[in-house]
Amino acid sequence: MSLPIVAVESRLTVLFDSCPVTAPGDDLSAELYDICIEETARSGMEQYEVSNFAIPGQECLHNVNYWSLGDYIGIGPGAASRVSIDSHSIPLQIRAAGMCTKAPEKWKRQVLENGFSSDFEMLSPKDSLLELLLTGIRTRKGISIHTMERILGLEMGSKFSFEGGRHPLGSVLNFKALADFTSSGHLVVNSEFIAATTKGMMISDQILKEIIL
Repeated sequence: MSLPIVAVESRLTVLFDSCPVTAPGDDLSAELYDICIEETARSGMEQYEVSNFAIPGQECLHNVNYWSLGDYIGIGPGAASRVSIDSHSIPLQIRAAGMCTKAPEKWKRQVLENGFSSDFEMLSPKDSLLELLLTGIRTRKGISIHTMERILGLEMGSKFSFEGGRHPLGSVLNFKALADFTSSGHLVVNSEFIAATTKGMMISDQILKEIIL
C-alpha cells in the first residue's frame, strides 16, 4: 500500500523552477518549511517537534521519550542508554549514561562473558540539563521548568519569573535573552514551561545558544 502524498500544487513547482541544483538558501528554506507546516496542517497533522508532524495521538512515543529526558536502554554495538537512579538522600535527578562498544565482535564477546556490554558513567546535573534543553527547545511542549528544577536539585514549585532574574534557574539561563525572545514572539514562557513558537522553532539552535549561560 502506497503512502498518501500531500500535494502542494503549483507553489512548489514555482519555487523549484527558480532554485538551482544546490542546497536552497535561507529564504527558500524558510518558505519551504512554511509550506510543509501549512500542508501537513491541512491533512490534520500537528507539528510536535521541529521536523516531526503527526495526527494528534499518533506521535512517535519512542522519540517523545528521548526529548522529555526519559529512560531508555540501548542494545547492540554502539547503542546508547540513559538510566535514572532513584535517591532518597539527595533531591537531584541522577542519571547515568551507557554506551556499548561499537565493534560487533568485541560487543558479542563482552555480552557472552559478562552478560552486558555497556560502560556507564554518571552525568553531572549540567550535562543532564543541557540534554533537556537541546531536545526540549525543539518540541511543541517545550522545556519543563519542574524537570529543570529536579535536575538541579532546586526547591520545587517556586514561581518562575524571569523578570529581574528572581529564580534559582537564573544561574543557568539568560533571563534577558528569554525576555527578548518572548517579546519578539519566538518563545512562550510561564511557570510550567519554556517553549518555542512556530516562529521560534525555525531558529531553535540560535535561541538555545543565547538562553544558556
